[in-house]
Amino acid sequence: YCCALAGKAASVIVEVPGETESDRQKTGELLNEIKPDVVWTNIFVGIPNSNLYHFALNNRLYEYIDDRGLLYLQGHNSKVGHYYRDNWNAYIPDNEKSKDMTIKPEVSVLISVYNCEKFVKQALN
Repeated sequence: YCCALAGKAASVIVEVPGETESDRQKTGELLNEIKPDVVWTNIFVGIPNSNLYHFALNNRLYEYIDDRGLLYLQGHNSKVGHYYRDNWNAYIPDNEKSKDMTIKPEVSVLISVYNCEKFVKQALN
């Protein structure tokens, strides 16, 4: 819709590991310069095998890892309240603090695949 209406949109990821106050100020300055009509703010969640994921994992910056391997930084839920003002449910999906899904992840999606029966049992164990 934005392109059809000649509008500008910006998507910003906040609370990235290593982000500084200076980084946040520069992001604000850029947004003031480009003057988007709408800004989407997204709180960082580590995606498996990305550089930032490994950085957060190796430095124990995370609070929780879910069954899909997504990594939530310490204080994630309070950041959801701050940035989304509790208008969007982006909280940690299963907040058992002692549960670290890297130990034995659960299957969250199972896709039907032709002729692969021999791998299903192994994938589920």
